[in-house]
Amino acid sequence: MENNLKELLLETEKLIKSEQEDKALDLLKSELKNPLWSLKEQEEIKSKISLLQKFLKQNDWALRLNKADKNTLIKMFNSEGYEIVVLDKIFEKFADTLNKADLIKLGQVLLDDSISNEMKITYLKMFKDYEVKHSFDYHNTITGKTFKVDTRKDFNIENFEKLFKVQDKLAAMFFKETSKEQLANQIMNAIYFYYFNDYSDVKYSSEELFDKVANYVERAFNNIYPEDKKFSAWISKILQ
Repeated sequence: MENNLKELLLETEKLIKSEQEDKALDLLKSELKNPLWSLKEQEEIKSKISLLQKFLKQNDWALRLNKADKNTLIKMFNSEGYEIVVLDKIFEKFADTLNKADLIKLGQVLLDDSISNEMKITYLKMFKDYEVKHSFDYHNTITGKTFKVDTRKDFNIENFEKLFKVQDKLAAMFFKETSKEQLANQIMNAIYFYYFNDYSDVKYSSEELFDKVANYVERAFNNIYPEDKKFSAWISKILQ
């Protein structure tokens, strides 16, 4: 039935091009019941059905977002996995009408223990990009500390002087050795995300941190056991 399958797929494509995806899906589902299709042909039809269903689901989701009012979108954001696309839609449609109560509701994502620090910082940057001026409650998922974070400030590593000085010196040290520079950056970024936004628990001065990270990287690439076991254990914990 190879020719019949080609005809079926051509008819399906015509319906899709004319924006009749529901009819195309019904046609495929109906034809799948035909016992004359080979197993290979059945699998091809099933694959087409799966792709169409996925498309229709995404299309329904987009329609929901476009039709939803402000309160509905905020509820969707908080109850359906903190989807970035929902947050984007909120700011796209209602940036000028968001009030303090709305921002407190949106800020729940920053208190959720199931969200990583890295993702929380992504949300903070989105708030800043949309020019939200608000002091949010922020819960560090790793350290358990809770504090205020003001979106009028930046959240890049460059804005934390102690870490930036060390990262800058490490980059200069390893600029001809890409792999070493990448590991050094990985360590510094891990420290940034781990302790955000309170680095009082980083008990090393900038000079000590630079020396110890540089030594750690050099020894790692020379397969030499770390010189400072306590520092090595600390880095291992942070990189987990």
